Amino acid sequence: MALPGRADRSLGRVGVRSTQVRQAIARDLHDRVAQTLTTMLIELENYKTEHDGNQAVLRQLDGLQSSTT
Repeated sequence: MALPGRADRSLGRVGVRSTQVRQAIARDLHDRVAQTLTTMLIELENYKTEHDGNQAVLRQLDGLQSSTT
């Protein structure tokens, strides 16, 4: 009868490990997405500086920035 207790403990450890793996994946995805969006926003700002006199381009870039924040 000791076997069911062991099985329960093993399943508990598997559940904890699964949760840890899911959390690590979520953190990694969050960090990658945040880094990519930050880079995009910086590039958009640089592009706006390069096209300072073109109001049509600036409006489009402002729209892109708004959709990513």
